[in-house]
Amino acid sequence: MVCVGGELPMVQFCAMVVRGGRYGGHFVHPHIMYGIEIYGNTSNVHLKKLITLNNKLLRILQNKPNKFPVNDLYLNSDTLAIPELHTRQLLILVHKNHH
Repeated sequence: MVCVGGELPMVQFCAMVVRGGRYGGHFVHPHIMYGIEIYGNTSNVHLKKLITLNNKLLRILQNKPNKFPVNDLYLNSDTLAIPELHTRQLLILVHKNHH
């Protein structure tokens, strides 16, 4: 087991960071969402590292093997992949500005 600061195994630490708890909670989602309307327009080549890291984090949190289907990771966590988050945020922005 890998420990963070001698306190928690990495899987438990990641779960606490994402879900909440003593590490400030809901850390990952706001950082991904910040400016997604802008950086989401870049090519997939530039987003690949962020998407890969996000997929790895979901695998760790769900304790799934590397070959586990990515779509199922997002379904299990009730979230959207970064390109879909970008599309959703753009649609929300258009809706707000139209009404």
